[in-house]
Amino acid sequence: MNGRSLHILNMFVMSRKSLCAYCEWLFPIIDEFAGHFDKTDPYKARLFGFVAERLFNVWLVGQELSVAEAPVVMLEPVNWFKKGGNFLRRKFGL
Repeated sequence: MNGRSLHILNMFVMSRKSLCAYCEWLFPIIDEFAGHFDKTDPYKARLFGFVAERLFNVWLVGQELSVAEAPVVMLEPVNWFKKGGNFLRRKFGL
């Protein structure tokens, strides 16, 4: 959890066996976490996706799996100002 790298977007390709192991590990954590947060606000509901992105890296390290990265193409334009503002709000509670 102290790492400086992150695999974002919750996108991955892995074997069925690894996917099942990951889901069996992840979803009990998310379920426990979900009981403590308001899910009625659509943006706040994304919190679980953000947490899953971070937990994926923890799982990868714990499984000692090799990783290959590929570029991602965004098909829609990205509003970097809005994206940056949302990041700051999450990071600093603004």
